[in-house]
Amino acid sequence: MALNWVSRRTSSMIGTYLFDIMLANHLLCFVIAA
Repeated sequence: MALNWVSRRTSSMIGTYLFDIMLANHLLCFVIAA
C-alpha cells in the first residue's frame, strides 16, 4: 500500500516536472520567435 502511494507520488512529480520543462520550452521558443 505504501509502495503504491510512493509510485503514484513519484509519477505525479515526474509529470509535473515534464510539464514545467515543456512550458519553459514553449516560452523560450516564443521569446526567440518574437
